[in-house]
Formats: sequence, structure tokens, C-alpha cells
Amino acid sequence: MKKLMALVGMVGTLLLASCGGGGGSAGSTGPTNALRMNPALSSVGMRVGYFADVTKVSAGVQPYFVLSSDPSVRPVLLDDGTLRLFALQPGTSTVAVQDSTIPNASLSFTVKVEQLPIVSSVGSAMSMAPGQSRQLVVSGGIGPFTVASADESVVTVAGSSGSSSATYTVTAHLPGRTTLTVTDAVGTTFPIDVTVSVDALTVTPGSGTGVVGTSLVMLVSGGVGPYSAVVANPSIATAIVNGGTVTVQLTAVGSTLVTVRDSVGKSSPINVTATASRLTITPASRSISEKQGKGAQVDFALTGDAPPFNVLVNTADARYYQTSPKVSDDNKVLTVILATNLCVVGNQTVQMVVTDRFGTSSIATLNIVDDDSPPPQPQPPTCP
Repeated sequence: MKKLMALVGMVGTLLLASCGGGGGSAGSTGPTNALRMNPALSSVGMRVGYFADVTKVSAGVQPYFVLSSDPSVRPVLLDDGTLRLFALQPGTSTVAVQDSTIPNASLSFTVKVEQLPIVSSVGSAMSMAPGQSRQLVVSGGIGPFTVASADESVVTVAGSSGSSSATYTVTAHLPGRTTLTVTDAVGTTFPIDVTVSVDALTVTPGSGTGVVGTSLVMLVSGGVGPYSAVVANPSIATAIVNGGTVTVQLTAVGSTLVTVRDSVGKSSPINVTATASRLTITPASRSISEKQGKGAQVDFALTGDAPPFNVLVNTADARYYQTSPKVSDDNKVLTVILATNLCVVGNQTVQMVVTDRFGTSSIATLNIVDDDSPPPQPQPPTCP
């Protein structure tokens, strides 16, 4: 395959060279038994690491001798007279073929060996973010290769090199700029500019309000991890950072500042407010007559932000209930079912205390009116 690639790549060069004059080539002129090359060459271009069969030597007096003026080219004459050239390193050589006549007949041509340029999969520049890793593939040139970072606090390089290509992993660390220098086996270098930049440190949302006993969750982006958080008043809230998430636990009513910082000192403040939980009973008070209340169901609507709710009753009021007052499974209704033999002497006020999971409470009041109470008597007139 290597030979085939070299031959295909050099067809144009060889044909052009064979049509040119000069360069010491004898061509096909002169006596029929004169040393000759077919095709006759004046110059040949090759790439390092390739070989090619460029011409065929014939006539003259054997044995033939092949010489190269520069170590960049190693010529080999095969048994059938084919001249094969091996391109070893960049350079220019004069390749001469001599026969055994006296004096020796000689034909020569110029061989220029060039190195394939070093290329990379990222081009000559790349941009990264701290903590990011990217793959770098190097080819061309003459392997094996080395890749070095001018500033390893910004980026580091790890990987392995092959003879024709190399694969590396480039990892970014801190914001800044540096240069990766690719060097091949003959000292040719290829620089790659690397910029490591950081987006602004951002916390979303930038503020929050919640009920004491609950938590607020914020997402952190940008900056350079790992992140940390400091609470100005830890009696009101505490903060825990896990990766890019900040969880603020609200412990007491009040407001405080939570400051999120990255590893290079950038910061972003969060204003947090903790409020007491809210529990509302609607209506707060209801009235029912003694006669209407026998076995009746009375409902109170509940709203609040810290369910589940619980109801507490006075044991002395148990005679007024058919069943103990109960909060519905969805925490939206307080239901009271009165006793079927409900009887009060004089108007009676019954109170039920509803609490949420943080201890916030509200009172539901039920007024039972005594239907049997005599109407108030008129007062006798008084003398002036």
C-alpha cells in the first residue's frame, strides 16, 4: 500500500520530469548500447517515509553502480534494472547511475525529499473551558511525536504516539492562554494556541423565599468548580453544595445572604428569606342550633403550605361529637360530625386547634346555640 500511494502521488511529477531536459541525463541519444534510463529523468519529488520505482536502467556495461549525494535518499537498483528510491529525511540529493565502461558512463538526476506538514485535528488553535477534555490527533511530519504544554497549570496533555500519527487528550484546568508544541522525530514543530476561558459564575435563581423547615434549590453554572457556599447568618439558613447544586435549608424566620464561590475566587450572592408557614381555616367560626346540629356534619376549609394538618380537641368536648373531628386525606377539609343526642345548656363554644407539620396553628370555632333557653325577659322600667 505504501508503494502504491507513493507511485500514485508521484505520477505527475515523474511525467513532468521525464519531459524536461538537462540535469545530466543521457536520454536515449548516442549509440544503441549506451547507458540509458527509461524514462529519462531530470528531477524527482518525494515525501519522507515513502518509496517509489522511478525508472529502469538498461544498456551500457553491467554491473551498474548507484550513488546518492545526500543521506535523504537511498537508491536501490533491483535485479531487473528498476531503480527504487527510498525517501528517508528532508533534503536534496543527486542520484547517479554508472556502468562499468572505461571511463564510466554516468546518468544523474535530482531528488528533492520533503516532509509532510504536521497537521492536527483541531487546527492551529482551540478554545476550552476549565475541566473540559478534548481529543487531539496529530499526523503528517515524521513520527513519533511529542506534545508539550507551555503552561501545565492551564492545560495538560496525555496520550501515546505512533510512527505516523498520535492521539492525545488535552485537559483544561485554569483560565488562561498557553501553547501546545507538537514536535516530530526530526525536530519540526507545530504550535497550537489554546485559550481556556470561563463563563461568568451564575446561580439560578438568584434569590428565593420559602417556609421555615423547607429548602431552596439553586443551580450553579460558569466559574471554575468545585463550588462552595457561605451563609451570612447560619441561624436562619444552612447551605450544602453538591456538584452544581446548592441546597439552602431554612431553619428560622428571617432573611440572610448566601454567597456561592468558585475555586478561583469568583462569587455570586443569593438573597434568601425564610417565613413562617401559613395555615388558614375558612370560615374561622361557624354557628349551628342545638336542634339542627343533632347528627349534622359541619365542614371547615383548610389552606396552608405545610401539610399534613392535624386536629386537636379538648377531651371535655367529646360529648358534642359523634366521631372525633377529622382532617381529610387531601388536607383541604376539617369535618365535624355532631352527636345525635346533642344537648347544651346555654350556648356552647367548641374550639378545635389545627396544626401543620411545622407547628403553626389555627383555631376552628363552632358555636352551638341552645334552642331551649328562655327568651330574655324585659327589664322593668327604672325611675329617673
